[in-house]
Amino acid sequence: MSLINKKILNYTITQKIGEGGMGSVYMGLHNTFNTKVAIKVLHPALRLNDILKEKFKKEAKVLSTLNHPNIVKVIDYYEDEEYLFIIMEYIDGLPLDELIKTKTGLLPEKRALQLFSKILDGIAYAHGKGIVHRDIKPSNIIIKNNDDIVIIDFGIVKIMDVNDTGHTST
Repeated sequence: MSLINKKILNYTITQKIGEGGMGSVYMGLHNTFNTKVAIKVLHPALRLNDILKEKFKKEAKVLSTLNHPNIVKVIDYYEDEEYLFIIMEYIDGLPLDELIKTKTGLLPEKRALQLFSKILDGIAYAHGKGIVHRDIKPSNIIIKNNDDIVIIDFGIVKIMDVNDTGHTST
C-alpha cells in the first residue's frame, strides 16, 4: 500500500525520500502552513515486533528532548492501526556521503574541519544529555546549502545511565 497522499495529523505525505532497514522516510506537507516535514515510518511488518516498536518509540521520545541546531528536531509522533510515524523537521540538503560522491569529491582540510566541528558540537550536546547516537556515519549527516550540518537517524540510540557497565548489545 502506498503512503503517498495519506493524511497524518495535520500533514499529507507527498513523496518517498529515503529507505532504511526499519522503514522509510517521506516528505510531508503541513495542510495549513504548507511547510515541509520528514515523516519516518516504521515498516508495517515490524510493527508486530514489540522490541522494534519500542525502539522506534524510544527514538521519537529521545529526539523530542533534544534542542540543538545540529540535531534534527522531532515535531510529533503518531500511531494508527497499521503504522508508527515520527514527524520531524525537513532538512533541505544532502547527506555528507552523497555530497562527497556527487558534488565535491574529497573535502579540503579546512572545510572538513569546519563541518567536523559542527558534528562534534551536536554529538557533545547529545552526550551532555546522556544520549549516545551509535550510528554516526556520513549518510546520517545532512549538509545544508549554507554548510550547516544536521545529525539524523538516532534509531539505535543508547541512553547512558549511572549504573551503565559500558557494554552495549545488539
